[in-house]
Formats: sequence, C-alpha cells, structure tokens
Amino acid sequence: MPAFSRSEQWSVEAGTSDVRSRVVNALRRQRAKVVDSGGGRIEARSGSSVFARLDVSLVPKRWLPLRVLVSVTPDGGATRVAVTLEDGLGFGAAGSGSRYEELFEAMIAALRRATA
Repeated sequence: MPAFSRSEQWSVEAGTSDVRSRVVNALRRQRAKVVDSGGGRIEARSGSSVFARLDVSLVPKRWLPLRVLVSVTPDGGATRVAVTLEDGLGFGAAGSGSRYEELFEAMIAALRRATA
C-alpha cells in the first residue's frame, strides 16, 4: 500500500484515442515508462526505488519512484480522464511527503496541459 497517493479527474472535449495519445506522449515527456496501455487504461512508472531508498531527501524529485494510472473513457460527447498517482516506495520516509506532493502537482499539471 502506498504511503502517498493522489487522484484527480476531469473531462476534455476531444476523442478518446486522441486523448490517449496525448496522455502517453505527456508521460514520456515526464520521463515515465509506459508499462501497460490496454483498453482504456494506461499504467506508467518513473523514478528509481533503488536510488530513492538511499536517502529520499537527497535525490532529485524526478528520481522518486512514482506509479501513474490513467483511465481514459468516453463521457457523452467528451472524454473523461481519471489519474491516480502513487509513491513507489510503499513507506513514508522522512521528508518525502512534501516532495511527493510537488511531484504529484507537476505530473497532474503536465497531463492537464497535454489533454486541454
């Protein structure tokens, strides 16, 4: 169970396949590796749990392990995007909460920009 997580959702006026493509491209620009993109779900991972376990307060935020789950589904004439972000460490290391919140903010902002 992740110690830190965040979920958000929004609707966009674009087709589902277009939104999926935008999400995948945005994740790649954020240095996330797409590990599954079947159906209406996209799963990606970023960062390194090896480096972050050394000292989470010293590694760059982009190295913090992050699991990204994105659901892209039709919603009437629009497309609903639901994002869940989870830390990849699985435990609350001292000082990591605010760093993960900043990482979550940046990832959600990048996904919102890409799908707007």
